[in-house]
Amino acid sequence: MQKNILIFTFILFAVLTMSCKKERYQTQSQTDYDKEILDAINAHRISKGLTALEHDDFLWQVANEHTENMANGDVPFGHDGITERSDRIKQQLGNGVITENVATGQGSATEIVDSWLASQGYRINIEGNFTLTGLSAVQAGDGLYYYTQIFYKANP
Repeated sequence: MQKNILIFTFILFAVLTMSCKKERYQTQSQTDYDKEILDAINAHRISKGLTALEHDDFLWQVANEHTENMANGDVPFGHDGITERSDRIKQQLGNGVITENVATGQGSATEIVDSWLASQGYRINIEGNFTLTGLSAVQAGDGLYYYTQIFYKANP
């Protein structure tokens, strides 16, 4: 009888632990939605006579980590950790100019880009003299999306 109670208690504990565990959101590679947003940004850049930004897998990975951390509630929405992200990028790609845009909400790729373009600072980044980018969109459990776009240009 004691053995059955012990087994039942263990099973109950395991079930409760698993059901209380926070679901984590992880993406391993650039999604179609990421690509769609980048295409909208590049369409805007081209309409302004600028060159298209080139997707970079490492920049995407850094952007995606930050986006996942925001979506999972591990960091607050915003630019927390930008210095550390910049340092990692410089170690991998070399010294350069680095900046980022973040957003949260829902919408089409065009709506997300339009919201960034409505912000003077984010518009400057989108229309800036950058060559490489990594852009990640991650949907949290409540359906809300989080976005990070990192821009990079190597120093001459």
